Amino acid sequence: MKNTHTTNLFTIDEEFCKLLPPLNSCQKEKLQESMLREGAALSPLIVWKENNILIDGHQRWAILQEHPELRYEIEYISLAGRDEAIEWIFRNNDSCHQWRSLFEKVERYIEVFGDKFKERRQAKMKN
Repeated sequence: MKNTHTTNLFTIDEEFCKLLPPLNSCQKEKLQESMLREGAALSPLIVWKENNILIDGHQRWAILQEHPELRYEIEYISLAGRDEAIEWIFRNNDSCHQWRSLFEKVERYIEVFGDKFKERRQAKMKN
């Protein structure tokens, strides 16, 4: 895979990092404050078991790198493939990130899934 880098624990895929909008500065600050107050990341980092790729917790991971004293857990989940991993990311992270508008959200889904939608539509038209 292109645009990846590996930690000792898992691989970080840049495409997955860019799927959702980044946290704004206020959200990021609140997340860091919470982690420092608790001494840990409250939610586990989620890693795609079959490919050892981080799919949830990129923001937490960045904070953990700045504060190695913080505790964290890693949860491994099985996914059938890259498309399923991308769908999981959208489904499980959507409410955590601030979209500037509904249009931005729809636009991002189309960017990621547009070809898949087109293929399904063409298949339906043939039937």
